[in-house]
Amino acid sequence: ERLHATVRAVQRTPSERVTLVIHDWGAVYGYRFEATYPALVNGVVAVDIGAHMKLVGFKAHVLAMSYQWWLALAFMIGLVLPFVGNLMTLAMARLFRAPRAMDPKRRSELISAMNFPYFYVWKGLLSGRNPIKLHRFAPLCPTCFVWGKHKPMKFHSQRFVDAVLKVDGSEVHEVKAGHWIMRDKPAEFNAIVKAWLAKNTARGASAGSAR
Repeated sequence: ERLHATVRAVQRTPSERVTLVIHDWGAVYGYRFEATYPALVNGVVAVDIGAHMKLVGFKAHVLAMSYQWWLALAFMIGLVLPFVGNLMTLAMARLFRAPRAMDPKRRSELISAMNFPYFYVWKGLLSGRNPIKLHRFAPLCPTCFVWGKHKPMKFHSQRFVDAVLKVDGSEVHEVKAGHWIMRDKPAEFNAIVKAWLAKNTARGASAGSAR
């Protein structure tokens, strides 16, 4: 609802549709928003995270559970000992070379409270429910999905890629980068996004005039 309120606040007219640029946990919230308010979304630029993923191999499963459980634990410890929870968060962020962790001026922004989504999801999974509820999600609007191939595991499934490409105007781009594509390959990433946005804007204007 907070995202819905934000979109409403930036709309110039009540009928204006927005383009979402989503990454990491923002992708989860973005997909949920599109599914809930499809009439408000003109397009989606999704970076490295699909609506559903399929881990391949024992190593990928262990890695995913290890870092997610660590961050969920950091959240819980941070409720009692914030300093310890923050240190655990920073340690994992530095291990994965997260942009803020590698910038001395921004490291203080990494706090254990940011790990609430990991705690929330695993609490749900361990109690027998899926709180994300995106396993059946399929894009309804044109989507530009850009993913980095240089990672220990993929954060998307082939089923998601196929669902994206079924929508007219959608594209999928594989980039030789890690999870933070916009940092690793900024020029290539920006060129892909700018080209797709131009095409999607023109497509939307053409559809609007046709109506």
